[in-house]
Amino acid sequence: MTTDTGSFFDTKFAPPERASAAELKSEIDVFGSDKLLNTVLGSIPDFTLILNKYRQIIFANQSMLNYLGKKDISGIAGLRPGELLNCSHSHEVSGCGTTEFCRVCGAVRAILSSQSGVRDVQECSISTLDCEKTFNFRVWSTPYERDGELYTIFTIRDIADEKFRALLEHIFFHDLTNTSSGIYGLLSMVDGDADKFKEYSGILVKLSQELLEEIGAQRDLVMAENNEIVLQQESTSSGEVLQDAFDLYSNHPVAENKNLKIADSVDITFTSDKRLVRRVVGNMTKNALEASRKGDTVTIGCCIFEGKVRFFVNNPIYISRDIQLNLFKRSFSTKGAGRGLGTYSMKLLTEKFLGGTVSFVSEPGSGTTFYADYPLESGTNAGTVVSTEPSASPRKTSI
Repeated sequence: MTTDTGSFFDTKFAPPERASAAELKSEIDVFGSDKLLNTVLGSIPDFTLILNKYRQIIFANQSMLNYLGKKDISGIAGLRPGELLNCSHSHEVSGCGTTEFCRVCGAVRAILSSQSGVRDVQECSISTLDCEKTFNFRVWSTPYERDGELYTIFTIRDIADEKFRALLEHIFFHDLTNTSSGIYGLLSMVDGDADKFKEYSGILVKLSQELLEEIGAQRDLVMAENNEIVLQQESTSSGEVLQDAFDLYSNHPVAENKNLKIADSVDITFTSDKRLVRRVVGNMTKNALEASRKGDTVTIGCCIFEGKVRFFVNNPIYISRDIQLNLFKRSFSTKGAGRGLGTYSMKLLTEKFLGGTVSFVSEPGSGTTFYADYPLESGTNAGTVVSTEPSASPRKTSI
């Protein structure tokens, strides 16, 4: 057999080679003319593909074709699964399976397992190149030998609703219950005692704010995924955004035995949806605190970077490369099952709705810094510096 494998082929994970046009056509004809195979796989409601040894599609069942709005396999034959689904990394290096990110993709890993003769089940999260969709799939790969060649029967099931429901259940049954219990406990203590109520009223207000913040975060995420967010553009102060994040999380349970400070920062007035920007910076701050150890310091701040307003949050913890490759994926979390919306929602809100970008750098010694960059209108005036001491008076600065 021959392959179209010019010197331009490269890979950082799976083999990059692809079948020649003649070889691909021969395989498609063989499987397309198998009436029994078409009947059996056509009766399966899940999306099912058959892949050749180069991980290319040579057969798709009726469920898959119906989803794609196609009458037959023409137009998708020869593609790899990530290319079919327009994965954001499918146009890098030599295509699906060949990028560094593919090392942690459950779909690629399952296919490679089947090519070694082992049936496998994995989960994967795929964000599309246009950022319009994020998929959560459970995939099954089954080795299938025919005419001396080993193929992969690759079955895909959409589990986005299952994963999202589990995450929301965790949030509402765990996080919101804890905050609500704190409010209830304090109210029980101060019941009928005016002096105690005055003493604890500030804590009650803060707990209520945390509760509303948790509910609002989930509401905004659901609306963002359904493309239902209506932006409310208004004058936004970066200093106020930082101070809000500090006030909300400096005494939050995630900050227990940790330090939160605001770096010497420029206070910039820019136009954006203030509520969503606060949500993103708040998520960055909360995630950094959750990832930190006792005694660690998390630093938040703002500066001007390449003509944009840049928010940054640093903690001293280095993120391993495998975890870095998974960050921003829907449902991925280092904090265990039932988590994983923080970094995903930051990127979704910023890049799909606010016209900005979210990125990060993680290095041993300097820790991890997340960045959120937003457009800055020309002629924007500099304001005050936000002090590292929340009680200190702001001072003037210039850009």
